[in-house]
Amino acid sequence: MYNLATLGYVIMPEHFHILVSSTSGDGVERFLQGLRRSVSGKARAIMRQAENELSASFRLRGIDPGLFYQKTAGKSSFRFWKEKPRVFPMNHLSAIQKKLDYVHLNPVRRGLVERATDWPHSSARAHLLGEQGRIAISFLPEEVG
Repeated sequence: MYNLATLGYVIMPEHFHILVSSTSGDGVERFLQGLRRSVSGKARAIMRQAENELSASFRLRGIDPGLFYQKTAGKSSFRFWKEKPRVFPMNHLSAIQKKLDYVHLNPVRRGLVERATDWPHSSARAHLLGEQGRIAISFLPEEVG
């Protein structure tokens, strides 16, 4: 459908990173558009279904539920994503490896784990230990022995 290969990922408590490779120029953009639409639709449905419970949980944690709504021309609308995805075209294996290292070390920098391979929501174990995780990834040519 999108002609993509997933090179790496990490899912953090409030955001995620995904590195994909595409053989067509518009594959990544179409994939991200579909992903954003799907996730925000599901998030909105969950929030509507559990509105009172979520509002109480947000208040308890000091989170303003209004963060998910944006006012435009006096009208309030649901907005799950705060930013557009950042797409970085990379053509060199060294740049891709550097970005993978950055992504995998995200939970370590946040103090959530000591080692990147300790975070279960990441492709670090696949890249560093050869263990596939929840999302199948494609390896960089230099990683395949």
